[in-house]
Amino acid sequence: MTTATQKITMKTLARQKAEVRAKIVRQHSNISHKYWDTIAPFYRLGNSPISILGKFSTGFAVVQGIITSLRMVSKVRNFFRR
Repeated sequence: MTTATQKITMKTLARQKAEVRAKIVRQHSNISHKYWDTIAPFYRLGNSPISILGKFSTGFAVVQGIITSLRMVSKVRNFFRR
């Protein structure tokens, strides 16, 4: 049916909106299941206590934080020397 022969009412709009929302929820659920199915093996490895990658990223973050703080301290010293 075309919209010229069918009247658009609030009930039809509400029904269409509910159908679209249900479709979006199904798609979101499907995407999230596929995401976790692909990430699950790596996620389990990252949580293990002997994870080298996790320790490396933590160590790198600590070193980067130290370097950033040293740079900030030197900039503050230079600011007060002026």
